[in-house]
Amino acid sequence: MLLWCAIPLSPNTVDSDFWGHVQYGDDFFQYGLAKTATYTFTAEGYRWINHENLCEITFAWLVRNFGAPAVLVLKAFFGLLVIGLIIRSAAARSVSVAITAIAVILVAVNLSFYWGMRPQVFSFTFFAIVIAICERFLSVDTLKNLSTARFAGLAAGVTLVFAPWANSHGGFVAGVCVFGLIMLCRLVEAALKNERQLAARFCLLGALAPAATLLNPYGIDLHLWLIESLRVPRPEVTEWHAPAMFAAGAVKIWVMLILSAMGFAAAGRRQDWAKLIVFLIVVSQAMTHQRHLPFVAILFGFWVPQYLQALASKLATNLNRTDDTQADPATAVLTSKKAPNLLTIGPLAALCILFAIQFGARLRSVEVPYARYPVAALQYMADHNIDDSIVVTGEWAQYVLAVVGARTPSDSGCRVAFDGRFRTCYPQSVVDMHFDFYRGDAPPSLRYRSPDSPPPNPNRVLEFGRPNLVLVKTSETFASGILQQSEEWCLLYNDRTAELWGRSEVYDQPNSKKYLAASQRIDHRSNGSSPQTQHQEHTALWPAAPTRPGAATAFVSKSGGDNDHD
Repeated sequence: MLLWCAIPLSPNTVDSDFWGHVQYGDDFFQYGLAKTATYTFTAEGYRWINHENLCEITFAWLVRNFGAPAVLVLKAFFGLLVIGLIIRSAAARSVSVAITAIAVILVAVNLSFYWGMRPQVFSFTFFAIVIAICERFLSVDTLKNLSTARFAGLAAGVTLVFAPWANSHGGFVAGVCVFGLIMLCRLVEAALKNERQLAARFCLLGALAPAATLLNPYGIDLHLWLIESLRVPRPEVTEWHAPAMFAAGAVKIWVMLILSAMGFAAAGRRQDWAKLIVFLIVVSQAMTHQRHLPFVAILFGFWVPQYLQALASKLATNLNRTDDTQADPATAVLTSKKAPNLLTIGPLAALCILFAIQFGARLRSVEVPYARYPVAALQYMADHNIDDSIVVTGEWAQYVLAVVGARTPSDSGCRVAFDGRFRTCYPQSVVDMHFDFYRGDAPPSLRYRSPDSPPPNPNRVLEFGRPNLVLVKTSETFASGILQQSEEWCLLYNDRTAELWGRSEVYDQPNSKKYLAASQRIDHRSNGSSPQTQHQEHTALWPAAPTRPGAATAFVSKSGGDNDHD
């Protein structure tokens, strides 16, 4: 089960912000913790509250010492830890191997899409540890054994989880809320039973979790910023949308929810109402914001299998009421606790080897697809020593700032107008300028604009700070159309993935030091056989930096990346 689940939990595709995470972590080792925005010309001096410091430091250290695949190994280890904790919990409650397998497979496939090279995996792993702690010490069947010594260990464990979590990813807010809700439910139960000492302990634990999150470089300012940030909608980020429950990919979600409903319904009087209440609230949040679905999957893995086991046992009892009736094969498999015999060990060992080979193959390299990232466009920039300030789509910005950007946070080289750090280091006015250009006056379901911002003006970001370059996706027809209609911009390069535009007075005037003649420009519409466009179906190995000396080479050497293209 562990080896099979390792496959969907080890995708080797790169996250769009991974370059930035490594860069910021590496900057920490060289310059200390940044207090204001770095690598940007639109938010210089603006405060930066980074809620992912520990994650980025970890990523940078691994890449610097072992290369980018080490992050794949860490991510896979986190996934195996989550699945292992679920299997251990199921075994402690005598859940059959078959039901446990069904549960962890569903958990793995529902987590797979979200299990990328990103700080969120820290949140999901810490969340699983918190739920495992609750199952070990705070379930209905374990509360009676909560001695003073065990409670002290529990309190220490809660602190040791929430303190690093608050320094790794902002998802700790979800963990504090879920843990606090569990404590509140247990507190009510203890109060109804007049167990004052137990109730006091739940109060202490409920307060300890948020208190532990104050152990961060910003103190209470982190929480104040998060409260302010969470009040603002994020329709620009797909993961904050509701899940598409009637799409083909939602089948795994429906199966998980249907089995959950069957399990909780079958519990009857043995229902743990605290778990049911928490589960329903988390599901309601996931139906509003799909990025919460992994929390639902983890709760399902810990809480539902024991109910499904009870349902299977009840079904087996009803089907086999007389001693002379043979056990139903299906229910026998679901309820059996027997170890595998010699006939099954061989095939199981073969499957383990097969899964291990597939798992290992996914940990060898981090691939950067040309069709998704502007690998060829950045190579063109490097070939022609183009390093001006640049307006770039947010999904590519951290790739750009890391491999062709300024060499240090204080350099005045190629800086971006906006990147995936979003509101952690950019004022809303800059956010609005960026999306005015890339999305225009889109409806509220696609973007949020501050009521204090001036009317939408897609040209504002092109004038603010006077950037000389714009990099857009070829598919971003709105932004590309604005540039095409303007005489102030000229096309320097494009392929099926990206378009690079330069300010005409800088790149289109023969008397300019940065002038690029027509023969130096590449337009795939007129030269479809150019070497750059031939690579669109290929991938590069992370960091996919241009092959030239300079900022890119410095990034590769300090990050331990591999710059070879396949």
